[in-house]
Amino acid sequence: MGPELHYQVMINRAAELQEEAAAHRRARQAQAGRKAQERSGQRRLRAAFGKHLMRRVRRPGRTLPPGRAFQPP
Repeated sequence: MGPELHYQVMINRAAELQEEAAAHRRARQAQAGRKAQERSGQRRLRAAFGKHLMRRVRRPGRTLPPGRAFQPP
């Protein structure tokens, strides 16, 4: 193999590897984005559930009418 041909093979292989790396990077970014979106949805659910619980829990200095106290399921 002549030096020019070897140089072209090296350039082509380097370009292929860069394309593979870019595809892998995009896949990881997409996966991270999906995870972040999933976590934000879970966080909203937890926040809503926490607000619901805090409305139901008897707080110090506050009296609830009979039958309105928090009862675990």
